[in-house]
Amino acid sequence: RKEVSNLRKCHEDSQLQNLISTKEVERLNDELTSCRHDSELKISDKDRRIATLESSNKKAQAIFEEKLSTLGKDQEAQIKQMEERVENIKSELSKSRNAEVEADAKIEKLSE
Repeated sequence: RKEVSNLRKCHEDSQLQNLISTKEVERLNDELTSCRHDSELKISDKDRRIATLESSNKKAQAIFEEKLSTLGKDQEAQIKQMEERVENIKSELSKSRNAEVEADAKIEKLSE
């Protein structure tokens, strides 16, 4: 009888441990899902920012090319400013792309 009692107690302890483990797995899955969702939102935001920056870059480049064709040598300062603006936009675009790559890496790490 004592052995049966011990076996029942061991079985109950095992069931309790399985329940605790199952709840912990569920909690971790919920946390992972939340992290993935957050990462997807961040990537989506980065994609929008990249698209906006690419559009701005194209507009700036078009403006630059238009002005370049009509400006004289006495307006080189204006040309330099526009070149700097284009470079700044390209820099921002590069930063956004790097952030997207980092977000992708984080998602991969979370998925492991």
